[in-house]
Amino acid sequence: TLLGVLAIVSVPARVAQAVVSYRVARMRALGQASALREILSSAMLPMLAYGVAIAFALTILRSFFAELLNLQSDMPVLVLAAVSIIALFAPLVLGALNGLQRFGSLSIAMVSSTLVRFSSGVLLVTWGTGAIGALWGSAFAAFGLLAMGAVLMGPLLRFSASSRQMPTENSQFPLKVLVAVLAFNALLYSDTAIAKHFFAPEEAGQYAAAATLGKALLFFPSAISLLLLPKVMHKHTLGERTTEGLRIAMGILVALCAPLLGVYLLVPAFPVQVAYGSAYLPSAAYLGIYGVAMTLYAILNLLLWYYLAIGDWRFPLLLVGGLVIQIAGFLLFHNDPQQIVMVLAIVSIL
Repeated sequence: TLLGVLAIVSVPARVAQAVVSYRVARMRALGQASALREILSSAMLPMLAYGVAIAFALTILRSFFAELLNLQSDMPVLVLAAVSIIALFAPLVLGALNGLQRFGSLSIAMVSSTLVRFSSGVLLVTWGTGAIGALWGSAFAAFGLLAMGAVLMGPLLRFSASSRQMPTENSQFPLKVLVAVLAFNALLYSDTAIAKHFFAPEEAGQYAAAATLGKALLFFPSAISLLLLPKVMHKHTLGERTTEGLRIAMGILVALCAPLLGVYLLVPAFPVQVAYGSAYLPSAAYLGIYGVAMTLYAILNLLLWYYLAIGDWRFPLLLVGGLVIQIAGFLLFHNDPQQIVMVLAIVSIL
């Protein structure tokens, strides 16, 4: 639960990651990679202010959050307050490496941070620290990412670009990314909240099982979208064609999703049985349709980052419109899980 709160708190950091990637890719295309330090500095200051505000709110309201999350003490909330400040800076390093198109370094950084988070979290939990240990695992991973960023980007961080070298850019891009990320995440996760609200606990649990398996289809496509942004931004800045990269990314995405989607459509009971056991087999009835919806949303995610990279504001607005239609559909049709899944699938097609 605490890690889920940390994920929610970190949404602005993921937006900042995309903004840093966009700006660094643009500077790289213009041959001004020496502006990296200025780009990171301009992103770190708002993150610091946001992190301090979140930490202050969590500290003041620690008793409220401890009771809300059914915690035995408020100490985990205080640890969350401290960790949240540290964790907000790590995505900026990933965004910079992505914008520089140093994908090898980016892979090393992401894999290393995951290993640090997992190993340190497991070790601390084994020592009896409980949820606090898992939180500190995230903090150690963030520290590791910052250290690796300093090493991998060290030469570029030593240079400072003058303000005259910094070209003008789309000042609305951060707002566009924020609206797009919030709308897309609401499209993806509002169904489980609706199911929990309208269905009995057992039926909501069945739906959550199918939703968890279905959203596995978004894992690899998310990585493709991450790599697509700087490449498209680079070509767009130089006035080159960008559609070829989109077609290649789309082909890779479909190739990655097709095998798992095939399993969900042909033998849906198998993944449910393996992951959750026979008690959750009723959820297999709508896992296939849910998988189709998530595959379509994976394609939407790819298109979203493509249009953001080329500065097209219309696609994020379409997502906001889709969100309104989806919520209205859920409110009108929620008699059983199949109706929720059908609304999700229809909106993904629209």
